[in-house]
Amino acid sequence: MGLLSRLGKLFSAPAGSADEDGRALWLYVQCEHCGEKIRVRVDKFNDLQQEFGERDEVSGYTLHKDIIGQKCFRLLTAEVHFDRNRKLLSQSITGGHFITRQEYEEGRA
Repeated sequence: MGLLSRLGKLFSAPAGSADEDGRALWLYVQCEHCGEKIRVRVDKFNDLQQEFGERDEVSGYTLHKDIIGQKCFRLLTAEVHFDRNRKLLSQSITGGHFITRQEYEEGRA
């Protein structure tokens, strides 16, 4: 094994590890103007804004994410709400719509 290969393995995460540790949430969206399918990674511990209840306790989290693809450069804006355990409650988007992972992968094949 060459030196560069070993360095690459040392500094790169194994495939799929971002999802396995529970930090990552993948959003799959499609632009309503050009039809581009876009995958966006959200770090549930760094990208979310805390929401507070009456007693200054964390009552949930909100994500505001601006998304731009590579085809038409139109802005998509996603808003996603989570409970206090960072479980998905609701999601909305302007400029496009949410799609499933399967729909995203079908478009790439």
